Amino acid sequence: MSKTNNNIEKYDERGVRKQVYKRYKEGEDFLPVEADETRAMIEMVKRQFTNPNVRKRKKYVHLEDFRAVIVEYFDYIGDSNDAGSNLIPDVEGFCTFAGISRETLNDWQRSRPGEFSETIGDLKNAIASCKKQLALKGKIPPIVFATDFNNNHGYTQKQTVEIQPVNPLGDNLTPEEIEKRIPKSIPEDIPIDTEFSEEE
Repeated sequence: MSKTNNNIEKYDERGVRKQVYKRYKEGEDFLPVEADETRAMIEMVKRQFTNPNVRKRKKYVHLEDFRAVIVEYFDYIGDSNDAGSNLIPDVEGFCTFAGISRETLNDWQRSRPGEFSETIGDLKNAIASCKKQLALKGKIPPIVFATDFNNNHGYTQKQTVEIQPVNPLGDNLTPEEIEKRIPKSIPEDIPIDTEFSEEE
């Protein structure tokens, strides 16, 4: 990691981003990307642009084709990890593998009712479950986990406080019943200031 004038060089001579950060330190705040991890991710991206089967099946009109690519994706993650990579299933990774965008996946979940929509929900839940287990074991940084769950799984980081009004007379009373409960005169035991004057 070379520094010039206290600035970290973030890009190589061809303009490609390096894994260096101004505020975070390698080994303390993040682990370096290993070559086998990068290679597995690059192969997945290349597959999207070079494999004619991915390009051809991009719309996944049939649910069976869509389910098949889900299984292929998880097989790919498992095989890559068996070979030494540390890949984590995620929504964007699946979309890249399947040759679709994240927006397309979300659109299909809304516009393809029934089993197709439920399958996408099941896929997202399976991915969320994997990531949650890793996060609970400290394998995913909390901020990365929280941001990902907000963006891909519908979670929010806000606290909501709901105040329910309480009606001391009850909610189901008719106007006549309410009128009966209101005192007609002031009770004797309530002190009244008889010397009060508005002119004071």
